[in-house]
Amino acid sequence: MLFEQRIKPLEVAQCLRVSRESAYQWHQLWRDGGIEALVSRGPSGSRCRLSPRCLEKLAAYQSRDLCSALGGLSLLELDSARGGRVRLHDVIRHLLRSRLVMEACNA
Repeated sequence: MLFEQRIKPLEVAQCLRVSRESAYQWHQLWRDGGIEALVSRGPSGSRCRLSPRCLEKLAAYQSRDLCSALGGLSLLELDSARGGRVRLHDVIRHLLRSRLVMEACNA
């Protein structure tokens, strides 16, 4: 923990790329309640109001746009006797699709 190492809030803010105000609030919380006071209370703000169908569409659009952007990227190609090809952007696309679906399901 940075504050336990006696690192000043200003340095913490710079290191974590957050505002000075946030770092000073965290420092105050830590001084008053220890590490337990810094535990996340979950996401703030209002809950998502998109329907499950809209979330599915959004995930599909995001995945399609990302795949389109990665379409020309081919850093890794494995061709097993011309029977198939695995490209890095295919692996990334699959990973991101599965994450987007999981996020939509957990929303």
